Amino acid sequence: MAEGEPAPAPPEAKPKPAGGKAGSIILLLLVVVLSVGGSALGSAFGPAIAQKWARDDKSKKEREAEETLGENLALEAMTVDIRDNAGVGHHLRVAVTIELGHPPMPEEEVKKLTPRVRDAVIEYMRGLSYEDLSAASKFTAIRNELQERIGRTLGKHRTKKVFFTEFVLQ
Repeated sequence: MAEGEPAPAPPEAKPKPAGGKAGSIILLLLVVVLSVGGSALGSAFGPAIAQKWARDDKSKKEREAEETLGENLALEAMTVDIRDNAGVGHHLRVAVTIELGHPPMPEEEVKKLTPRVRDAVIEYMRGLSYEDLSAASKFTAIRNELQERIGRTLGKHRTKKVFFTEFVLQ
């Protein structure tokens, strides 16, 4: 070092982060406390909130369903001869109501198509056996097939649902 030169400044010490290990431990404890607290609150209040959302969603679906209810076509009761597996004759008295889709069909068109729908019902029911019609486990399948056949007669978009309003098997 030369005489005229100022002495170099001593290196400044870098400041240590505030808190050091203690700060890290506090941060870790804070994260753990918040996690445990959040889990506890979620388990305590989560089911109640989920049920409320489910109720709100259900009521919304019900409102939408009510708004989209179609007109009904109620067919008069029909008596159909059927046979059991042994060939013995039985009678089925059945009445069907069809919920029509949107847009609604003109009344004149409904009147014109009613005989075709009745024919589809009678034809399908006559093809079933007494055992098929009396088995509760097959009732839904029979309704679905009947809805399919009526849908082919009226048009699929015109048939929303089929209801049995009378069903007597002797």
